[in-house]
Amino acid sequence: MTATNPGPARVDFHHHLFPTGVLAESVRGAVGAGSGWRFPDGAARWTPQTSLAFMDGLGIQLAVLSLPNDVESALPAVHRRAFARQINTFARQAVDDHPGRFGFFAHLPTPTDVDAALDELAYALDELDADGVTVTNVYGTGEEARSLGDNIFEPLWAELDRRHIVYLPVTRDPRITSGWPMAEPFGASLQNCSPSNPCRPRWPPSTSPCQLVFVPPGQL
Repeated sequence: MTATNPGPARVDFHHHLFPTGVLAESVRGAVGAGSGWRFPDGAARWTPQTSLAFMDGLGIQLAVLSLPNDVESALPAVHRRAFARQINTFARQAVDDHPGRFGFFAHLPTPTDVDAALDELAYALDELDADGVTVTNVYGTGEEARSLGDNIFEPLWAELDRRHIVYLPVTRDPRITSGWPMAEPFGASLQNCSPSNPCRPRWPPSTSPCQLVFVPPGQL
């Protein structure tokens, strides 16, 4: 009998999860109040099983889990730290429970709280073996908005540089995003980077949020 070729395995690098619990419900409420988005009454909560059913239907072998950045910005600082830890341990548990089906990118507390972001980065990469880390191009809104190139984020960039973590380009579909004030592709600004000339992206605070992924070399 001739073996059939199953075809190339598909990997979904942009696959969101959302935990349950008191902090998660607070974040859901804050997201709805601040953005106008609504979670329908009675909508099923996220579980690994719902993702696996979706993945199997589309022939996706592996999904790398993450959460949109800065969704917890309305929470007190101490709760933001706890929420990021909850996200990362929840994602790690999904990876452990379903070998070969999930990876995850670490979620950081809003990194204007620099110490919290650095602590969670170290914990997620060194203890939980995260596949990388996500950040967004702009944190906050209005007068408090900070571009990722703001000097307040320099300690985070320095730690990413120290770990030799690199940017993972994610393709955007121009049919969907055409006309939006989205960030220009970060990869275009990497051409002249060097240890003496580190890259620091700078976007205007009015830019729409987009998720950026950074991974240790050889991780993916």
